[in-house]
Amino acid sequence: MSYHVRPGRRLFATVAVVSSIAIVATFGLSQAASAWSSHSSGLATAEKALAPYTGHPSVFPVTEKLHKKPAPGTKVAYLECGAPVCAQFAAALKGPMTAMRANLTVISAGLFSSTVQSAAEAALALHPAAVLVAGTTLSEFGGTLQALEQAGIPVFGIGVTGGQQYGLTAVRG
Repeated sequence: MSYHVRPGRRLFATVAVVSSIAIVATFGLSQAASAWSSHSSGLATAEKALAPYTGHPSVFPVTEKLHKKPAPGTKVAYLECGAPVCAQFAAALKGPMTAMRANLTVISAGLFSSTVQSAAEAALALHPAAVLVAGTTLSEFGGTLQALEQAGIPVFGIGVTGGQQYGLTAVRG
């Protein structure tokens, strides 16, 4: 069985298909251009809002003066939780510790009570001058915070709640 299409219909079908493709492409490009314009406008607004805070140093809000630097080689342990922000804290601590000539040891505390307790035990074994904890639920430490306190090692918290209850020396929200 042979199938024959008259030349006029073939031309009509071709024009219809090409026209449909052109309409879809034009509509799609129009939508993409509109979305890009909206995105660019939002990006410009965000960059303008952030301009005062980026690209140049600002005054750090220190409220207490450091009366004397720690002795060179003073050990400080930082128990790094498993969240990305805790890694950022570790990176931010390196510069000030170097400026104070202190040795910062970053110990991975992970996300579970068993790894948090192991990290605190590792810090205790270092006999540091201080321990910093960040972003960790303090109840996960079990008795290890008390062990640090009994050893005379002050524990400072960053972004933790209930620090007083768990014997932390100081807490910064």
